[in-house]
Amino acid sequence: MKPRFHFPWGPALIVGLVVVVFLVIFVGARWALPGRHDRSYAAAEVTQLAGALAAYRSEYGDVPKGSPAEIIAALTGGNTRKIIFIEVPSDQLNEKGEFVDPWGTPYHFVPTDPAEKPHVYSLGPNKVDEQVGDVSDDIESWRY
Repeated sequence: MKPRFHFPWGPALIVGLVVVVFLVIFVGARWALPGRHDRSYAAAEVTQLAGALAAYRSEYGDVPKGSPAEIIAALTGGNTRKIIFIEVPSDQLNEKGEFVDPWGTPYHFVPTDPAEKPHVYSLGPNKVDEQVGDVSDDIESWRY
C-alpha cells in the first residue's frame, strides 16, 4: 500500500496569517502616518530634543550654546566627549544642519534656567511663531 501525500496545512496557514498580519500592520502604519506630517510626530520630537538637552546638561553642567545647527551638532556627537545624546536622520536636517520639523521648519531652542526643563518648540503647520497661548498651533516641549 502506497502512503498518501499529506500537506501540513496547519503550519502553512499560520505562516500565511503571520504574513498577512505583518502586511496589514506595515501598510496600515504607512497609510496612517503619511510622511511625518502630524502634530504627534512633532510633539514626540520636541520631547526627545528636550530630553537630549537635559542629558547634555547633566553631563556638562549646561545646555549647548549657539545656533540651532550648532546645538544639534553638539547633541549628535559634536561635543568634547563625542557623546550622542540624540540621533537625527540625515533627511531631517536642512542644508544648514538644522533639525527640521515635519513641515520643514527648524526646531527652536529657548535658553532656560539650568534648573528648569530645557524648552524646544516647533512653529507647527502654519510655520508662524505665534506665542499666543491656546490659539497657537506651535508645538512646545513644556506642554508635554
